Amino acid sequence: VIDSSPVGTVSVSYGKCQSDRMEAKLSFTAPQAKILIVDDVDLNLKVLKGILKDTKIQIDTASGGVECLELLKKNRYHLVFLDHMMPEMDGIETLKRFHLLPNTPNQNIPVIMLTANAIVGAKEEYLKEGFTDYLSKPIHEERLMKMLMQYLPKELISLSTESEKPKDRDTIPTLELSVSEQMKRLQEIPALDLS
Repeated sequence: VIDSSPVGTVSVSYGKCQSDRMEAKLSFTAPQAKILIVDDVDLNLKVLKGILKDTKIQIDTASGGVECLELLKKNRYHLVFLDHMMPEMDGIETLKRFHLLPNTPNQNIPVIMLTANAIVGAKEEYLKEGFTDYLSKPIHEERLMKMLMQYLPKELISLSTESEKPKDRDTIPTLELSVSEQMKRLQEIPALDLS
């Protein structure tokens, strides 16, 4: 904090954020699409799989460069997300070795760099190394979806428009009960001491 000047109204910013989330959202499914996600952090793999669950995309995962190359040798993918910083073999070295593989079923597929390196000029460096694009961590769902729609074969994508409610509002109960009805329900909870 530099001084006591107001930086804005939190309620206005929050309201705008919520209204943006209420707008119609473009979504898609691609059950015939198959992608490979490579990351040495298991939680990152789980998060990405969770975000992509509704797309019905077939997802294989690898925890490092060696496993990634083995999967690329024997399986056909439409897209690869490849983490940068991994032990043993980083994402750049993995991509270089992938390009040297003979007779892989994955020639010319898009390979997207996953990285926490979001400094100016990073994208250009990754493109120079041979990556198709890059996605910075933490992964934002909207950016991830746009990237998938951009790089997956169009014939595999089935679009739909849905109006999304804010997720946190779905779980907030409405206060339609009177105060006395609410108190009665609270008294029925054995572990709760109302006094």
